[in-house]
Amino acid sequence: MRVAVLGSGNGGCAVAFDWARHGHRVSLFDFERFPDQIRGVNDAGGIHAEGELEGFAPIHYAGHDIEEALGDAAGH
Repeated sequence: MRVAVLGSGNGGCAVAFDWARHGHRVSLFDFERFPDQIRGVNDAGGIHAEGELEGFAPIHYAGHDIEEALGDAAGH
């Protein structure tokens, strides 16, 4: 399944990680005024998690273009 997560805060990254870890193709969007999380996900090629959720999960798209994030989730 393809999914888009809107927001790259703690909750958004946890959801994105969990879905990607379970084999879903995840696009992660956030507004340009929140660049740090998106940059970190792109630099790593995904999300590293420690704690309740652990491991690494690749994220297909992480960026500030909502049309791209939603389009990918819709299969366009």
